[in-house]
Amino acid sequence: MKDDREAATIERVVQFRVKHHLSQAKTAELLGVHVNTIINIENGHYTPRRLTAETIKQKIEEYERGNKNVM
Repeated sequence: MKDDREAATIERVVQFRVKHHLSQAKTAELLGVHVNTIINIENGHYTPRRLTAETIKQKIEEYERGNKNVM
């Protein structure tokens, strides 16, 4: 069973990718993670550590505030 953090991270990544019409590879590049990380998060096969989840959240927020170079 997924905990709240895992569910929130999966939802956040998927919504971000769909909203901005990004491939998994481009999403990974923007968020500074490997493409397999994005694939596994979306498939529910990987729960990022708290620090990684927080970094993903921050980079998504930066991107959405208009800083398109979040890396």
